[in-house]
Amino acid sequence: MLVTVLNCYHRDAEDKWKKMSRQVIDFLLPQLMKQEVLLDTIEEYEMLKSLFDAVAPVSFRPADVLLKVLFAPVDLVSNY
Repeated sequence: MLVTVLNCYHRDAEDKWKKMSRQVIDFLLPQLMKQEVLLDTIEEYEMLKSLFDAVAPVSFRPADVLLKVLFAPVDLVSNY
């Protein structure tokens, strides 16, 4: 649903799109870094990928947070 909202904002209100994109990324990246987002299926991964495609590129700045998420050590032993 967030992807749909972001796409509508992108079409109709660019300022709202950028603001909403920033809020989504500010919430999601720390969750990914702490490995609190579970992606059990390919569909869930594709949904996350669609969300990243829908946000404004400006929302990924500064890039250091994104790089930390990408290169954070993975905890392969899970308590779930």
